[in-house]
Amino acid sequence: MNKFIQTKMFAWIVCGLGALFYCYEYFLRISPSVITADLMQYFGIGAATLGNLVAFYYYAYTPLQLPVGALMDRYGPRKLLFFACLICALGTYLFSCSSVFFVSAFGRFLVGFGSAFAFVGVMKLATIWLPPERFALVAGLVTTLGVVSGMFGTLWLARILEYGNWHSIYSVAAIVGVILAAFILLIIRDKNPRIRDNTSSEQLKWHVVMNGFKIILSNPQVWFAGFLGAILYSSLTVFAELWAVPFLMEAHDFTSIMAAEAISMVYLGWAVGAPIVGWYSDKIQKRLYPLLGGVIIAFLSSSIVIFVPDLSVFALYTFLLIYGLSCSAQIVVFALGRENSPADCGGSAVAIVNMLVMFSGMLLQPLVGCILDFIWSGEYQNNIPKYSIGEYQTALSILPITLIAGLFLVLVLKETHAKIKS
Repeated sequence: MNKFIQTKMFAWIVCGLGALFYCYEYFLRISPSVITADLMQYFGIGAATLGNLVAFYYYAYTPLQLPVGALMDRYGPRKLLFFACLICALGTYLFSCSSVFFVSAFGRFLVGFGSAFAFVGVMKLATIWLPPERFALVAGLVTTLGVVSGMFGTLWLARILEYGNWHSIYSVAAIVGVILAAFILLIIRDKNPRIRDNTSSEQLKWHVVMNGFKIILSNPQVWFAGFLGAILYSSLTVFAELWAVPFLMEAHDFTSIMAAEAISMVYLGWAVGAPIVGWYSDKIQKRLYPLLGGVIIAFLSSSIVIFVPDLSVFALYTFLLIYGLSCSAQIVVFALGRENSPADCGGSAVAIVNMLVMFSGMLLQPLVGCILDFIWSGEYQNNIPKYSIGEYQTALSILPITLIAGLFLVLVLKETHAKIKS
């Protein structure tokens, strides 16, 4: 067994198991997009309250990125990922079994709490077990696995809901989380025996972690990168994860399954684009070119999807795919954050950038809902508020508007040439 632990195959197994937890939490994160009408009817709520319910995930996830990065650097990922997975399972069970809004909201909060450790954890495992010059590529591959789980998860969930209810599906998901937690505890290791005298594979002293933490937080380049990542990531957190399905059902007269299939194009774009962009950025040793192209194309494609409702199905699928492909350039901001930070604080760097990225979900998901309720005509359908195409377009216009701000962020970012700051 000791010899097997020292093999490259075991390194990929360890990182793959961390990535599997990321896929699990990603499914839990995006699954409400398919059951928006069910949730509104079940709890008797409107768009603003629905946005807040789903965003409870981000209320826990986003601020926790600060301590999560430090904890990963200090204690290692194994036990932290184990407990995080169990917390996700508990939150999923509470979300599914209660008819009380605040209990379900607390369950959603717990899912966000546990999920906060997933992406940072797998990237910390990558810094321990995999070559450092492949960081952007690894980040892209992990993102691909997550969005693939989102793509197939929404399609699977939409079809299963024709034969069952969302409560039972989430109960099964809670059991899966407990099983996954057991595998994490049994297999994952915090140290790579093939590396000696490598601070990235050791648990650092607190004063080293906190000193690196201060350096990272005081660097405006890290903040610029994080906010740019948030703008690009809103294609998933705001659009695909919550508001796209009801928008497409209204704008194109789709069923929930047809809308889920259309939104899978955004996930497919991310899944294909993230590793390619990561590889290309590593190859040319430039970070800003992919980001500049991604922001411009994302602005054009999102504007077409939102403001041209009479698109053919083929054209709609094409522009949704382009939207996902262009926004997948977001993966480069994690490399920018790491390269503008001390080399031995990779976990903290990724966590801080990830915290800033996740502001897109915490702030913009409920904001779109608030805009919808503010301009809502007051029409109901099946005891659920009915929003018109124009109302959806007004609320979702926040996506191309923020992309214009993203263009200015690209211009103030400095090229790192894929070199870690000394």
